[in-house]
Amino acid sequence: GPEGPQGPAGSLTNAYHGAFIFDSDTTLTSATSPNSTANIQVVSTSGFYAPGYMKIGAEIIGYTGITATTFTGITRGIAGSSGATLHVIGNGVSQAQFTPASTPKQVLLDQTDLSNGVTLNILTGDVTIVNAGVYNLQFSAQFENFSNNVEDAIMWFRLNGTNIPKSTSYITTPTIHGGVPGATLMTMNLFYTFVANDVVSLAWTSNQGKTAITSIPPVGSTIPKSPGVIFTVNRIS
Repeated sequence: GPEGPQGPAGSLTNAYHGAFIFDSDTTLTSATSPNSTANIQVVSTSGFYAPGYMKIGAEIIGYTGITATTFTGITRGIAGSSGATLHVIGNGVSQAQFTPASTPKQVLLDQTDLSNGVTLNILTGDVTIVNAGVYNLQFSAQFENFSNNVEDAIMWFRLNGTNIPKSTSYITTPTIHGGVPGATLMTMNLFYTFVANDVVSLAWTSNQGKTAITSIPPVGSTIPKSPGVIFTVNRIS
């Protein structure tokens, strides 16, 4: 209290932590005609993987290359979505993740929010834990289903490229409705003991290949964006 002795200032030196997300987005600068595989023009492709996937409205689109403002090698209607859609100038474009049915794939992370002794390899999604200890791992993943059938999405943790036992979560994604993909948020919380320089990552799949990891755009100034993935790592001892 104000009348008693005061201790020294605290320190975050050993409070090792990391916070990483998958959330890159941009805006169309040219309309994209239904079923067209022409290059897609945007404000910027910064933060997008190549090759990769994007979400525009209720469609997942694949691409093989990028320039500063262009996506090339376009494939329409990925993940059971409809490619017969007109996307107009000003539409939002967000980076997405897709994998074929029952095909495990490492989860990508494209931004670092916080980092102290826990670092992200932005090329792979690998997270390196520099200092040994017991850590709390948490993630949330935003899945959207673009088909007329419910589907199971599955996600789990890996340590140095090997699956961590008893770390898998399953969730059922609802069908597309009224032209809006069915959305589900998966979350998981895990305590794990790491040695110095262990590498932890996330992997995922779906049973029909009709689901993608996506960001959901904000609704005006009322509802903020839902990032595709949020992954946090905190040392607790």
